[in-house]
Parts: sequence; structure tokens; C-alpha cells
Amino acid sequence: MGIEKFFPGISRKKAMFFICLQYRCKFNGELLLNIPSLLNMSDRVTKNSQGAENSGAKKRLFINSLSLYICSFLAVKIVTILYKLVIAFVFKIKPGLIGFRLFGQNPPDSPVWRKMSVIAYFSADIIVPLILAAAVFLLWIKYHKKKTIWIAGLLWVGFSAILSLFGGIMAGIIAKTNQFFFLQWLLIPHFKMMIIAITMVPALIVSGIFYDILFMITKPYSGFGEGTTQNKKILVYSVLLPVLAGSFILGVASIPAFDLYCALELASAVLLALPVLFYIKIEKPPRNSTGFSGKLYRVPLIASAAGAVLFFAANLILRQ
Repeated sequence: MGIEKFFPGISRKKAMFFICLQYRCKFNGELLLNIPSLLNMSDRVTKNSQGAENSGAKKRLFINSLSLYICSFLAVKIVTILYKLVIAFVFKIKPGLIGFRLFGQNPPDSPVWRKMSVIAYFSADIIVPLILAAAVFLLWIKYHKKKTIWIAGLLWVGFSAILSLFGGIMAGIIAKTNQFFFLQWLLIPHFKMMIIAITMVPALIVSGIFYDILFMITKPYSGFGEGTTQNKKILVYSVLLPVLAGSFILGVASIPAFDLYCALELASAVLLALPVLFYIKIEKPPRNSTGFSGKLYRVPLIASAAGAVLFFAANLILRQ
């Protein structure tokens, strides 16, 4: 008769271990150890250790995603600013910094504001994010199976590019700046521009659903947890919470020049992350204990903090 009969639910090897431990741990004829209590204690220790491990993994996942979101958002804005500086040099426009975007300091009746200069200068906030989003998607198709932080960073650059594209159009039309001037010079009526701004809301939500799926099947994120019950937790700690916290930090970084455009653009990030609240079921993502939640990456963390501080200082100095 097997020994497993007396110890249901545990393996034969583990049962033999506890029997040997029981008979070796006697003092004055009394048992010092009791097998049922030992089993319960073992289960509690295992659950506590697993809970602590999962808690630490979630924190690392959140911090890594937060730093990558801030870095990618600032990277998209810096590329756009550099592009606009080139256009400003060509058309002799005097640029100025407000928040995370450039505007023209020339008066409205200045001769530099010709149709071509306005279209070239203010279309940058549409053209650059669109090119970046397309480039990121093509690179992601090729490299998404690699288990490196740079693939996760690539995904966040695309996320921020979509945010700057759709969120920027909505913010520019409502605040009547940047993209508004570009659309105005294309002779688009004001009521049609408002319709375009409204359509940006479903565009952000649909893009958010698409990006949630990409997050779930990208290697650095797909290894967090096992089975479909973990999918929602992955999205909450890797997308929703980092976007909320990151948008708040970016808003604080732009406080010296915080305006309606910046507020609307950062608020639209919530629409892009909102589909996380819906349960997206993907069957059995592969387990990877050394995935994106395995350790804390310091480079993007330091870069995101430095970038936010630099933009804050630049806005503060230029505002004075």
C-alpha cells in the first residue's frame, strides 16, 4: 500500500521527508513536530513568498513601463521639435517653446507667415508622429519576439506617436493652435474641424485596443504571469497605471507653460489606455520568469527623470 494514502495531496518524496523529520525530532518521548501543522506552515510560507515575489514583479513592471512611457513621449516631442527647428531655419521663423511644442514668435502679420511656411511648420505635429508610428510598427513586426527592453521601448515610442498624432489633433483644434493653423490654411471649415476633433476620441480608443494586444504578445511583457487570468493585471500594471502616473509627471514638468493644449493632449492619453479596463483574452501567454518584470532598468528611469527636469527648466527659463 502506498504511503501517499496517509498523506493525500502531496508527493511520495515530500511525504517521506516529513516522516523522517518527525521521527528524528523527538525530545523526552514527545513529538516536537506535527505533520499537519507543518504542512499548513509550509503552504503559508509558499503563498507568502509567492505573494511577495508577485508584488515585487508588479512594482518593477510599473516602474519600467512608467520610465519608458516618459522617455518615449519626450523622444517623440524632441524629434518633432528638431524637425520644426529645421523648418524655422528655412523660413526664418523665430521659434519659442511652450510645454513640449514649438510655436512661432513672429507676429501674425509678419511676412514669414506664408501659406507654405505655415503648412510646413505646423504640419510637423502630424507628419513626424505619423512617420514614427509607421516606422515603429514595421520594426515591431520584425523584432517583437526578442526579449530586450529596447523592444518594449519601441512599443512605447509607437504608443506616444499615436498619442501625439490623434491626441495632438484633438487638442490643437479645441485649443486653436498648432494643428489648427495647419488645417485652417488647408481651407477646412471650422465645423468640419470640430467633427475631426470628435472623431479623434474613437480613434484613440481603437488604437488603444490595438496597442493592448501588441503589449500582450510582445516578449518583454508576455512573460508576466501564466494563463488568461493574468492578462488584465499585465495591462493594468504595464499600461494603465504607468500612463496615468506618467501623464501626471509630464503635466507637472510643463507647469511653467502649462496650457489647454498640453492638458488636452495628456488627458487624451487616458483614452488611449482606457481599453485596458475591458478584458482582452489571449490564450496562455508563454511563461518567462526573466521577463520585463524580472529586474528594474535604471537607464530609462534616469533618462525619464532627467528629461522631465530639463523640459521643466527650459520652460521656466524661457517663460522668464
